[in-house]
Amino acid sequence: MTVRNGSLGRQILARLADHRWIVCVFNNEDLNQVTWEMRAMSGDPKYEASQDLPDFPFARYAELLGLRGIRVNKPKDIGPAWDEALSANRPVVLERMFL
Repeated sequence: MTVRNGSLGRQILARLADHRWIVCVFNNEDLNQVTWEMRAMSGDPKYEASQDLPDFPFARYAELLGLRGIRVNKPKDIGPAWDEALSANRPVVLERMFL
């Protein structure tokens, strides 16, 4: 694959658009790895200004890219969301909210 002028994202999406795949995002608006490292390794309390993330709409962003985006807010809806993702005719971003 030849990449020019920052077109890597478009080229990857073009190649993947014909294949069924699912990305599941567990969204809790927190940098968990950073939180864990700072708490467990250093004994530091959580510093919310650097660890809390604003809500980023991963599923909505996927739709803008031409993928299927599914956002799940309630635990009871995760089963039907997986069914929908598995039956999709294009790549899917399944976003599970944990707030």
